[in-house]
Amino acid sequence: MVYCGKLSKGCEQCRFRKVRCDQRKPGCKRCENSGTTCPGYRDLGQLLFRDESARTIEKARRDAHVDSFDVVRFERSQSQSTSVTCVTDPALFLDPSLARPLQLPLRQMAANFFFNNFVVEGPQTTDTNYQLLVDMYQNHPDSAAVHAMEAVGLAGLSNISRDHKLRFEAQKRYGRALTRTNDSLGDPVQATSDLTAMSVLLLGQFESMIVESWDQYSRLIAHVEGASALLKLRGQEQFQRESGICMFMALRLQVLTYCMQRELPVPNCLLEGARALQDSPIERPRSSKVSLGDAYIRYVNVIAAIKTTGPPGQVDMQWLLEEVDYIDSVLQGWRLELNPDYDYTTVDVTAVTADEICDLPLADGTKAKRHIYKTKWSVHIWNKWRIMYMMLYKLKLDYNISNNRQQCEKAIREASMGICLSVPSLLASSRALTLIWPLYIISQEVLKYVC
Repeated sequence: MVYCGKLSKGCEQCRFRKVRCDQRKPGCKRCENSGTTCPGYRDLGQLLFRDESARTIEKARRDAHVDSFDVVRFERSQSQSTSVTCVTDPALFLDPSLARPLQLPLRQMAANFFFNNFVVEGPQTTDTNYQLLVDMYQNHPDSAAVHAMEAVGLAGLSNISRDHKLRFEAQKRYGRALTRTNDSLGDPVQATSDLTAMSVLLLGQFESMIVESWDQYSRLIAHVEGASALLKLRGQEQFQRESGICMFMALRLQVLTYCMQRELPVPNCLLEGARALQDSPIERPRSSKVSLGDAYIRYVNVIAAIKTTGPPGQVDMQWLLEEVDYIDSVLQGWRLELNPDYDYTTVDVTAVTADEICDLPLADGTKAKRHIYKTKWSVHIWNKWRIMYMMLYKLKLDYNISNNRQQCEKAIREASMGICLSVPSLLASSRALTLIWPLYIISQEVLKYVC
């Protein structure tokens, strides 16, 4: 997605005549005076970034004269069958030494990749931050947050292209973002701003993308600890604004993921923040009347307590049983109180057209079924529920909490299958990256649980 610069907010008629538009709604004054119907106003959020990937690829192909081999081509007949023409030499696509001319300035390339691959649209006051990121990129081009966006975008490009020059440029922008963030944290006013919080969030994302060994993991640990301190510093005021709630939820997810991976207890600032979020006067979309975040926080604290206790024989089983039962009740309550707008339907693949869902080879495990969701955000929420459901029932098996092992294994299989059936709904979208974690969780399970 190429950043197209600042756009006129006027109606089409005024823009064509190149006159100032008063942007009155539903129609402007000039159109009214001229006796014409005002055509209305554009959605600038849709126009600010334009996906020019196809045009850029075509231009690069012409300029590089790479016409000696065929690109993989898919041809769909009226019967929806697919034929594939393979490349003459596939190694040409994989050789990292092949130089490809860059058709865009580096900053535009970074923004293009970042917004196209790491930014997802979703409901307001959620952890997607789509509109907030667009506003920051447009209005604060030299801020730490924008430099961090570019660092993440270039890091992603370098990962898929194996281009060390892009990795170096990403590190340079990371350095600029880090310097500006440290300066902002030293200012009492800027320290609690959304710009600073966003830069901290994106710096953490960058650090997780470039970790190549455990020796580098200490930097990510220090970052997450800093993010926790920042949430505490932002205090109760952040829950009085939509953007403040967005930043809290995004940073909370980052910190919770880290705590889960390291089996550490949830910081008190997140516990206090969760209560403040429930009491916030700002309305936000809810997938259910029951909070899924409560289950995650409780689970992370349980596995952290188990780690400090020692082997299974030393764990207070009565306490563990009570905690597991509580988390299970939260998960069941979430599903029972689900908002109908977030539900999905299960269909046979043969009954679905290509326009409705991505084509995938049929697998025996899915029994030719697919899930159809109303929004991609719903897929993300459901997979978060399935991840927690799987981990909880795996905990039951590990500590022999359940008297019915077959029921636990069945629960894990059903949640695993739900994740697999959700995959086509997210392919070819920026939400596809959210599949990495749930699919990783499935891959760690014993084969008999998921097959």
